Amino acid sequence: MKLFRTKSIESALAQTHAEGHSLKRNLGVWDMAMMAVAVSVGAGIFSVGAQVIAFHAGPAAIVSFLIAGLACVGVAFCYAEFASMVGTVACFASKNDSRPIMQGVLVEASGGTVRAVATDSYRLACAERDGGGEFRAVLPARFAKSVSSLKASECRLSASSGQVSVRADGDVFVTRSIEGEYPAWERMFPELRAGIAEFGASDISSALRRAVVAGMSKHPCDIAFSGGECSVKVSGGEDGSMEESVLCRTDGIGEFCANSSYMLEAVAV
Repeated sequence: MKLFRTKSIESALAQTHAEGHSLKRNLGVWDMAMMAVAVSVGAGIFSVGAQVIAFHAGPAAIVSFLIAGLACVGVAFCYAEFASMVGTVACFASKNDSRPIMQGVLVEASGGTVRAVATDSYRLACAERDGGGEFRAVLPARFAKSVSSLKASECRLSASSGQVSVRADGDVFVTRSIEGEYPAWERMFPELRAGIAEFGASDISSALRRAVVAGMSKHPCDIAFSGGECSVKVSGGEDGSMEESVLCRTDGIGEFCANSSYMLEAVAV
């Protein structure tokens, strides 16, 4: 027996290509991803688990991990709600440079409610969610859209000295807040509502999209509802006209006129 015998690298490589000795390359993207997860989990599960058992949960370590997992899921849903709220209203911010304050999204938190508002003086979008804290700042619309696209499980906003910082899972993003007094957007909501119509977003958006495709987006769109039916009518003079009816649930009657492109953006978010 030769205890110190060696094998050359050339002979080892030659055997790997020999028939019956080569390994098949069967690992795919999914296999590599699972190996990466296993390495990440395996690196910390023993040290973290030991600390939890020794100093915190004891025999109930498994239960504590389950509770922590549920808490993480809840935090992820909270940020998802905030991201969807800001991302939805950001497209309604003004693109006119003459009024910089309206190029932003007003984010305010008070009384257990978090609110995001954007308007260009013709349209208004307001979204509210339950939340805590005291906060008020006007974020640039582009920054608000970027924040809404982050894949984070937790988000914390803070404002000071004309700056707004967003902390998402340890990463910090800072932007200058838009200075000025935001318009009194509450006045844009009608105090009295003569009627309410509820219809499927896909139904009304299809009618508005056909009006836009027909080249009538520059003409006003008349929308009237009563008796379980909503009428969408666009009169373009020499450009022609179109009229379409959409079924809906109505409470009273109502009629208004708006830009068809603006209306399409409103129901498509």
